[in-house]
Amino acid sequence: MLPFQPERRFKSTIMAGFECGLVHRGRHDLLVTTGHTVGARMADHYRIVRDHGLRTVRDGLVPGYHAVERLVAAKNAGVQAIWDLSHYHRNRIRFVAPVLPPKRPFL
Repeated sequence: MLPFQPERRFKSTIMAGFECGLVHRGRHDLLVTTGHTVGARMADHYRIVRDHGLRTVRDGLVPGYHAVERLVAAKNAGVQAIWDLSHYHRNRIRFVAPVLPPKRPFL
């Protein structure tokens, strides 16, 4: 047992995850297959996760889908999202951050 309580980084101990890969040499988009897009069932997916007591999800911000709409959907659902930026070869577009946030120690 630790002599101190570490800061909680995530809203829930168990995290839900949504696949966002582009597989089979780019011919199979998992976001379309699963309906996990803003125009389809993304809000429903987040609501289902939240209703099961999970408050943290892993999801993807991927080229070809509007990032702001995806961020807003997670916020509106009340879930904390951890985003990956390149998943299964969707990295044809270079991501550039004008200013990187300062590093924070883990504990």
